[in-house]
Amino acid sequence: MKKLFIIIISIISIIPLQAQEELVFHYFAPEKSPHNQLIVAPWIKAIEEESKGKLKIINAPGMKLGGTPANLYDQVVSGDVDIAWTIASYTPGKFPRTEVFELPSLASNSAYDLTETMQEMYPLIRKDFREVKVLLLHTDGGFDLHMREDKPLKNIIEDLQGMKIRASSRMNTWLVKMWKANPKPIVAPKIREYFSEKKLDAALLNIGGVAPMGLTNLVSYTIDSNYFGAAVFLIVMNKERYTSLPLDLRLIIKNNSGRNWSVKVSKLFDKFSEMGRKALLDKGNKIVTLDDSSIVGQQFIKYANRVEKYWARQNKKKIDNIDELLETAHDLLKKRKNSK
Repeated sequence: MKKLFIIIISIISIIPLQAQEELVFHYFAPEKSPHNQLIVAPWIKAIEEESKGKLKIINAPGMKLGGTPANLYDQVVSGDVDIAWTIASYTPGKFPRTEVFELPSLASNSAYDLTETMQEMYPLIRKDFREVKVLLLHTDGGFDLHMREDKPLKNIIEDLQGMKIRASSRMNTWLVKMWKANPKPIVAPKIREYFSEKKLDAALLNIGGVAPMGLTNLVSYTIDSNYFGAAVFLIVMNKERYTSLPLDLRLIIKNNSGRNWSVKVSKLFDKFSEMGRKALLDKGNKIVTLDDSSIVGQQFIKYANRVEKYWARQNKKKIDNIDELLETAHDLLKKRKNSK
């Protein structure tokens, strides 16, 4: 019996313990931003604790590992990093079905409503993400138009003509062109630099991003409309790296991602919008909220609807279910608004 016990102990001693797995999480938001402090860092902590030390995630905010925000998705696909948080519009044309949620004609200023709609419609846009494992998919609460100089706009549409305006997506670009202004494709972290050097007159950016991007003292006033479109955010993981993990670690990641996490993050983004609004008002900035029924409001709605029609024509052959996408998105959002 003693001999058998010794043999068992010897066998156990040579069985290797599960090695610690290490993942690299790369993204554009600054280290001190609420995006890191309230979303990424707590998510990493929860997963590491649940794995009991079997999984370590290296947190790399602010593009610490090099490249530009436009490179993040490709860094994941190539395996240069394991996980990245990026914005769909940084890689134009890569997510054609998902672009429907960037359309200004959807007229939503709620990240929660847009995200819930997108999650409900995920089977219709799933083809966009065949290359990666999607961990999170959400939107912000829509763009606002932030003006650098405090020049009163007597006729907003006419006064915007000729201005250099930051536009982050194809939708934004088309919209700004329809205003007869000059769209500038600048990623969010670069807006501060362009504002400081007076290379921009205005920027389309969700109001919740003003403070984290260091723009509070550079914005003179803000125009708030439901018809400027929204940004789609995604956290994706290299598919091969995900499947290479032991089953227990894959389950931990799965249980801490997906629809529930996406909806939770969307609610935080709505809070970020509230915080951004308060920060600007506390500074004494003006926020002009456009009434949809006003003449100016109706003009912006007209241009937003034109963008949708143009997008549909451009993608008719590329997206096999484009009519279903548009109809379903409008119907679901309308039901959400009517239920409040």
